[in-house]
Amino acid sequence: MERRTFLGLSGDALLGSTLLRSRQNQESTPDDEWRLAKVDLHSHLRHGGGQPMADRYAELGFDALVGTDHHSEIGVDGDVDDETVGDDSDLSFPGPILDGVELSNDHHVCVIESENETVKQINHPMRYDDTAEDINELALEIGADLVEVTDHGRKLDEYPTVAEAVEELKPTPTITSDAHAVDEVGVGNVVIEVPDLTGDDILRSLKDGRYSLSRDW
Repeated sequence: MERRTFLGLSGDALLGSTLLRSRQNQESTPDDEWRLAKVDLHSHLRHGGGQPMADRYAELGFDALVGTDHHSEIGVDGDVDDETVGDDSDLSFPGPILDGVELSNDHHVCVIESENETVKQINHPMRYDDTAEDINELALEIGADLVEVTDHGRKLDEYPTVAEAVEELKPTPTITSDAHAVDEVGVGNVVIEVPDLTGDDILRSLKDGRYSLSRDW
């Protein structure tokens, strides 16, 4: 997996962030036709008030919303269906709104869905004293693509650099806000390279590693 550094997103410098790029599927769309999408992959939209949360994301220049409110009755290996994945499509937002849920029985895992794609993210694993080996075993068990290296936007001391996380963890690292209120929006996100701003393209690019982290690591 190739890594490179880049700057710029709506005037915000992304100094020190790393774009994790897979060479898969890159031939289909020239690089100069891809755009950047600012996305928070772990946000409790309903818990935080619904529309006020969506409005704050819009104010901060986010390009897509993902609602991942808690579902405490399903474990990380449980079945997720239309009744358990949240539907926030009634919110007013200029970009796409993806369905999601945070499975919260035991370990916490976000399941994010678009029309044809699904991504799983292991959330704040250090709360459970998980080692890199534990995280990798869980990712293999449940088919997780991503793992947070933050807790409510704060850096996890166990993984002080993205490079170390990439070396040790099979799922690729993400930064999120885990926002439960309007004033927590914007403390962490990823910036994703997409050919078009659709849910499917966002999740495909995440799986391919075409994204960067939003903080200086």
